[in-house]
Amino acid sequence: MLKDLKSRGYKLAACSNSNIPSKRREVFHHLGYDVDEIFDCFVVSGDCGIRKPDPAILNLIVEKLYGPDEKIKPYEICSIGDSIAKDVLSSNLAGMRSVHFVYAPVNKA
Repeated sequence: MLKDLKSRGYKLAACSNSNIPSKRREVFHHLGYDVDEIFDCFVVSGDCGIRKPDPAILNLIVEKLYGPDEKIKPYEICSIGDSIAKDVLSSNLAGMRSVHFVYAPVNKA
């Protein structure tokens, strides 16, 4: 899905509350993604000192993606996350659209 969105011209960013930037890169690499190839921006709380649900972390991403002078509207951005308390809340506080991503249960049969 990420590669498809990227190929269609969407700007993609990742945001993590991790204090260890390399850890999140390892997770994406394990899933078969090259972080620098897929994402235009990768923000880690440990680097910027801001944690979700503070909407300032999403505003930082918007500035990194579009620059300080770009007039993109928050409602033109969709944030996807697996935590209602962190991801969805921070998106809503920033005025962005949000999608709550729920992982499918693993078939253990």
